[in-house]
Amino acid sequence: MEKNKSIYIFIGFIAIFIVIFILRLGQLQLWDDKYITSSSNLAIDRKITIPQRGFIYDRRGELLVANNPIYDVVFTYGKKLPDNFNEQEICNLVGIDTVKFHKILRDAKVQKSNPFPLKENIKANEIQDIQERIYRFPNLSIVNRISRDYMVPTSYHVLGSIRKISKKRFDADTTGYYGRNDRVGVSGVEASYEKELRGIKGEEFYRIDIHRNIIGKYKDGEENVKAKAGKDLMLTIDYKLQAYAEKLMKGKRGAVVAIEPATGEILAMVSSPYINPNEMKDENFNIYYPLYNKDSIYSRLNNKAAAGTYPPGSPFKLLTGLIGMQEGVIADTVKKYICHHGYQLGGGRKIGCHCGYFGIPIKVDQAIAKSCNNFFCSTYRDIVLKYKNDSIGVNKWRNYLMQFGLDQRFNNDVFEGNKGKIPSALTYLKMYGPYAAGAWKVTNTVSNGIGQGEVTETPLQMANCVAAIANRGYWIKPHIVKKINGKPITDTAYTKKHIPKIDRKHYDVVVKGMEGVFDYGTARSGSLKIKGVRMAGKTGTAQNPHGQDHSIFVLFAPVENPKIAIAVVVENGHFGATWGAPIASLLTEQYLTDTITRKPLSARMEAASFEGEYRRQANEMYAERLKNKTKTQAESTMKAIRNYFELVDQYTKQYIGKKS
Repeated sequence: MEKNKSIYIFIGFIAIFIVIFILRLGQLQLWDDKYITSSSNLAIDRKITIPQRGFIYDRRGELLVANNPIYDVVFTYGKKLPDNFNEQEICNLVGIDTVKFHKILRDAKVQKSNPFPLKENIKANEIQDIQERIYRFPNLSIVNRISRDYMVPTSYHVLGSIRKISKKRFDADTTGYYGRNDRVGVSGVEASYEKELRGIKGEEFYRIDIHRNIIGKYKDGEENVKAKAGKDLMLTIDYKLQAYAEKLMKGKRGAVVAIEPATGEILAMVSSPYINPNEMKDENFNIYYPLYNKDSIYSRLNNKAAAGTYPPGSPFKLLTGLIGMQEGVIADTVKKYICHHGYQLGGGRKIGCHCGYFGIPIKVDQAIAKSCNNFFCSTYRDIVLKYKNDSIGVNKWRNYLMQFGLDQRFNNDVFEGNKGKIPSALTYLKMYGPYAAGAWKVTNTVSNGIGQGEVTETPLQMANCVAAIANRGYWIKPHIVKKINGKPITDTAYTKKHIPKIDRKHYDVVVKGMEGVFDYGTARSGSLKIKGVRMAGKTGTAQNPHGQDHSIFVLFAPVENPKIAIAVVVENGHFGATWGAPIASLLTEQYLTDTITRKPLSARMEAASFEGEYRRQANEMYAERLKNKTKTQAESTMKAIRNYFELVDQYTKQYIGKKS
């Protein structure tokens, strides 16, 4: 009896154990998600929702960039293929051939991308046919994402573009935010403010079976995250001014930058010829990018406004004058330096001058108004010679200029940039050898004083220097975004005043000379003046080793309460008063009065084209390649020339003729 009792107890323990085991197993399978999550590749699927990208507006509230829905057809090779799987039918559905299908599949496996896109950039009106038939292919699905819709036909270098994330950038992303097929800002504001514009992705989790079929929500959707749209940006750009500047720069290479002096806000930033940002979207990129990339006549992919560097020419004399007065080598009330049609370099060489003050000493403001080369070469010389040796003097001069933001990047929210060049003693050590050995002296560098020699600036830097003069002694870092989601930017970098170590009183002297430019100086033509507005400007004719001189002009207005500072560069335009000054003056009138009264002048600027000069330069460039070559090489080069100009003609028909 005792034996039977023991057996029953044993059987009872076994039964209880089995019941507990079954209940626990059921709990794991039916209620507990912990172990499902640990093998999420098999049991949990995550669906990502791409958020709406933030809209972009100009300072007046005009919408510049919006969104359009666009679709990709993606293939998931982890799903079980149907018994009647036919890759040819898939290819027919999305419009690709089997060769491309297998190449995409190989690339996806190498990049460990799953799912991967078979067909991208399908527009809403083209997706319907695919939607009706895609149910037959479990491995295919349609992904909805956002494509940018640029509402204006210009301003590519301001707005930028988005592209599929590169492998390098994807691998460098430590946040885990981006997927293999995500789009990311690659230029302009789209790149500078990528984090603000992109938003927050939505996530939905589903239970899936071994064949990756959805069998229900995970945790009833408790861990799902709703997508959050990106932040809207209000730019500092005045698009009406921007569009007019682009119109005036039609047919010309060069740049325009306009800044509000008191705030550092960029009102216009034009690189000419411009690009339509819609042409750089995914669906058009492979058509237009190769065309622009080969176009060395206009170099339109280069942002000339922020990254192009030019010898500033005579506008640089404004800075030379400020430094000279601060260093005490010239004074506002003292007439100094006698011009004999230029600055004598010795050995019969000289830097020419046509200021008109032959044989008489002049003051700083007169030298600015009439743009006397001798005066500012002499001022630069005396700044350098004031110190123990020329090496120290050059570095002292350079230190002043760096306080105006030269020879350095702004590190601002403009995506492209260039530091330009202000030479130092080290520059000349590398060029000529040690100063102590007599290899160089101030005579070798004197053209720096008039913005030539080794001096270069970007148009953005030129405009910023004029803004500093307009403010009588300070500048604020130029920037291109005014508000984010309706709130003013809070970065103190864009409110901090940068104050060069130059006394305020010296700025008044320079401004007087800049007003004289319009009254009796190098831009005294009545057509350049705006009725009722006091303007301060400076012409520049910057020497260019690759052809005709550049036409440069800077100005700010009104003199008593500056609202705008402008720099204009027209490549190969020669005299600053011929092209740069009228364009700057017209833009000032447009911004200050919201109208143009000098319509004939505006029409003449719009109609002017330098294409013939640019083509001549290209012919010279290619002709150089013909020298010392065999007949076969020469014929090959000539063929390249013909192909090149066919490309430019193609561009003219596709772009300039249709869209400008």
